[in-house]
Amino acid sequence: VAHDEIDGIFIDGIVKTDKKFLPVKRHGLAYFQTARELRKRLPEGKLLIGNGLRAKTSNKNSYRKHLQYLDGSYLEGWCVQERLAPTLD
Repeated sequence: VAHDEIDGIFIDGIVKTDKKFLPVKRHGLAYFQTARELRKRLPEGKLLIGNGLRAKTSNKNSYRKHLQYLDGSYLEGWCVQERLAPTLD
């Protein structure tokens, strides 16, 4: 990110940190701490974007905490009507 033409970093997989099918279980807290450390180490003016807002979850608050260290999030899964309505409730 030291190059002027790189605006920042996009991180993916935020929502997969506690998935049961992954080999390492229950590492969501470690992911959160690592992402916050990345945020602190980014040069001033660089962006950190991730998939912190999703419509594919049954718990609409489950990923909101990740917005604390992100500069923004893309909206994942919001094009599917049956996933959108419960998220907005």
